[in-house]
Amino acid sequence: MLLNASGCLDALVAPEVARTLDVFVTKTITPLPREGNAPPRIAETPHGMLNSIGLANPGREHFLSAHLPRLRALGMPSAAFPAATMRRRARRSRTSTRSS
Repeated sequence: MLLNASGCLDALVAPEVARTLDVFVTKTITPLPREGNAPPRIAETPHGMLNSIGLANPGREHFLSAHLPRLRALGMPSAAFPAATMRRRARRSRTSTRSS
């Protein structure tokens, strides 16, 4: 199965490339819109690269109303890549530890 890494391809800009995949994976989608981190976002080091993009995305509601219908219209399998905020993850962790 061939799929892209999350955030490495915009199927709406390059649908001909996306259609060569078995599944298209979206950029990370967070509950609320995020602008991402201010530049510089990438730095080269002697041992490789550091990346701190900051998950820039339009947020869940805008993705569902504006992006998802356009992705579906391309007629190919797609997978959204959702992310929770740190606060939500921490709350879930406390809840699951209490119920154990």
